[in-house]
Amino acid sequence: MGFRQSCSRCPKRYDVLLLIAMLAEIVLWCIGLAAQHLGWQRYF
Repeated sequence: MGFRQSCSRCPKRYDVLLLIAMLAEIVLWCIGLAAQHLGWQRYF
């Protein structure tokens, strides 16, 4: 979702949206790291 689609003009709200995006990125990175450690990359 882009900033225009977020329907917000408040800078604090942008901070929260960026924090959520960053947390989602970290979670996905951790899942990828665990999958690589378990050798799952061979199956995809």
